[in-house]
Amino acid sequence: MLPGLGCAGLLALWLALGSDEVQKGNADGRILPREVTLENLDAFEKQLLRDLPVGTTKQDVETYLKRWEISYTYLPPDSGWLEYSNSFYATLDNIGSRNFLRASLSISIVHDEEDKVRAIWFSVKYK
Repeated sequence: MLPGLGCAGLLALWLALGSDEVQKGNADGRILPREVTLENLDAFEKQLLRDLPVGTTKQDVETYLKRWEISYTYLPPDSGWLEYSNSFYATLDNIGSRNFLRASLSISIVHDEEDKVRAIWFSVKYK
C-alpha cells in the first residue's frame, strides 16, 4: 500500500485513473455513445451538433467518430450517389424499444465540396 493512502484513498485513485469514462472524457457529463437511450436522445444529438458544428473538417469528424468508438461507414464523393456521397453514416444500435421493436439511431454527417460538415441528420429506426 502507498504511504498515507488508506483503502478509501486507493479506491478513489483507482477510480480516477482506471475508469474508462474518466480517461475518455465522461467526467464532464458527456453522454457516451453506449449510454444513448430514447430518453436522452435529444441531449446526445445536441452534444454531437456542438462537437461537430457546420464547417468541421472531414478529418476531424473521422477522428471524433474513432475516439468515441462510433462505428461508421464513409461514402466517398466519387461513389456515384451524388446526394449521399462525401458523407459518414453511423448507427447506434439498441438505444431502447417501443412496442417490442428495438430502436437504433442513424446519424448522417454530410460534407460539402471542401470536405467540411454541411449538415448532420438524425433518425430513429425501429426493427
